[in-house]
Amino acid sequence: MGEYACKKKSPQVLWFSQRVSELVSKTNSNDSSLNTSNKHTNNKDSQPQLTILDVGGGRGDLAFGLLDRLSDQIDKILLVDTNESSLLWARKRALELGYEKQMEFIHTCISKLDASAIANVNVVVGLHACGGLTDAALALVHRIASSSSPSSSFTSVSSSLDESLQQQVEEERSIHFFICPCCFHRHVDLVPTTFGWCHEERMVEKPSKNENVDTLKRLAESSDRTLSLRAMTCINSLRLAKFKQFIHDTNETSSSNSITVKRLQINSFSKDYSMRNLVLEGHLSIAPKTTMKTTTTTTQIKEI
Repeated sequence: MGEYACKKKSPQVLWFSQRVSELVSKTNSNDSSLNTSNKHTNNKDSQPQLTILDVGGGRGDLAFGLLDRLSDQIDKILLVDTNESSLLWARKRALELGYEKQMEFIHTCISKLDASAIANVNVVVGLHACGGLTDAALALVHRIASSSSPSSSFTSVSSSLDESLQQQVEEERSIHFFICPCCFHRHVDLVPTTFGWCHEERMVEKPSKNENVDTLKRLAESSDRTLSLRAMTCINSLRLAKFKQFIHDTNETSSSNSITVKRLQINSFSKDYSMRNLVLEGHLSIAPKTTMKTTTTTTQIKEI
């Protein structure tokens, strides 16, 4: 293992693994919920089974790190990337490590993924999702939530539940995300027109805004840590604000699921591992339209 992988990449992977591990712990404590196949069975030794989508997963560094630490809690990791050679390398490595049954490799752009085909995903991760890939990942989170059937995972037990408990079960479908943005100038074509914070098509008649966006991106890539941190925080705060507003707006017009934002925050790992160390974190709750309840939304920026 090279020096960068050992001293920089591995600690980042460990940090992500710890965040997902904390999610599992909270699930076991009933502080949070996931869409799991065995959570409501009589098996006392059962653990929440995660279906994780790794956005831009490349050679699988993050995926293998998660499996190394949380293999018992992971049902499947879907590794998505446009680089076929990286996916082939990851597939070979999965065979060598014995993880081939817990991994699936998808060679496509995430904006082209059929969300209904991966509606069982309950965690989305992305380590250094370059530029517009972060925005596309947030859009995919929303598409998965919109495609999910909150009660579909509990059909085997639903017949034995009374109406109030069945409603509680239906409300337990959740999706979480942990996405680390970087390279703020890249992949502009992936920024969705629906809620992208800086989509150029929205600003074609306002060149002054184009200049502001470009300046903000350049500052985010600055070697001056103070300037870079402020710009990154600004960009990512705008991303989460647009994402939250988009969910609110689509809930008004959607006839299927109601999506509730339970938590949005900007977290961070040590800048010693990477100067692009901010992580967008979120928890969405999904319920049928008729069971939506008003809840308090938490939006935070953690001290860095």
